[in-house]
Amino acid sequence: ILFHTPDEIPRQEDFILVSTRERALISVTPKVIQTSDEHFKNYTKSNCELECFTNETLKECGCVGFYMPRNNKTRVCTSKEKDCISSTELNLLEAASKKNKQICNCLQTCVSITYMTEISQAYYDAKPYFKQIFNKLSMENSTDEHISKRQFTFLNIYFKENQFVGWTRSEIFGITDFLANIGGFLGLFMGISVLSVTEIIYFFTIRLFTQYTSRQTQA
Repeated sequence: ILFHTPDEIPRQEDFILVSTRERALISVTPKVIQTSDEHFKNYTKSNCELECFTNETLKECGCVGFYMPRNNKTRVCTSKEKDCISSTELNLLEAASKKNKQICNCLQTCVSITYMTEISQAYYDAKPYFKQIFNKLSMENSTDEHISKRQFTFLNIYFKENQFVGWTRSEIFGITDFLANIGGFLGLFMGISVLSVTEIIYFFTIRLFTQYTSRQTQA
């Protein structure tokens, strides 16, 4: 089972495995992170990495995986070319690790929704339930042996809570914070405050102008 937002293409490694003959309860908690829409509203880091991986695979192998985005002219790799896809992905990861950078320099997503999941599983005996259904439908071969050969999974997916808290990503230091910090350092180390700056401006402008005007009047 894959959980993803509508804007993202699901990746194979992001999944939850549910076994047969079990009842599985999956609780979902959305984690929303928002920033400004200055650049790309629907940009996602996952799609960026997948697009980069797809382009690199097409370059090295001459084809792409069946789960990768492609157009009608792009060839899908066969099972014999699976090793080439794995090798390309490994090379990308090693290159990013050596340079200590993100894969393909993909930046963080501006607006993202991540689903935090929790799963609990237990054995589920579906035999009595389906035997009752088969009997009502008057289906043949509704014996216990016939039903036991069928493997069913009872799956419930629900939100863990009715409400969730959104996160907002913002810059650590804005222009206001920068000016406030500069003023604080000047006041701490040089004893300069807003009043001191005002006095300096007054001394070199208004006071000089007043003295000059007074001398002109006396003359």
